[in-house]
Amino acid sequence: MEIQREKQNQNNRKDMNIERDIVSYDKKTEDLVAIFPISIGIDIIRQLFLPYENDPLFYNPYEIDKEKLKLLKKYIDIDIDFNFEVFDYYLEAFSI
Repeated sequence: MEIQREKQNQNNRKDMNIERDIVSYDKKTEDLVAIFPISIGIDIIRQLFLPYENDPLFYNPYEIDKEKLKLLKKYIDIDIDFNFEVFDYYLEAFSI
């Protein structure tokens, strides 16, 4: 029964339109600071991140560290002044 539910959830997710964003949070308060929409395909995401178990389409948030940022900047054209001392950054997916 649980496996059947998981397959249904995955099928429903495949039908969604997904927007991917870089999202920043204040390290001290954990408040959302900014959302930066980006255009990046799942094939590129697979090159940059290892998926979590049961998340082959990268719907969960994935932390962007300095190393990931270097790789990510090759594929996105966005002007963000990243400050890793003050903010945490994540690649997040939203259904639209």
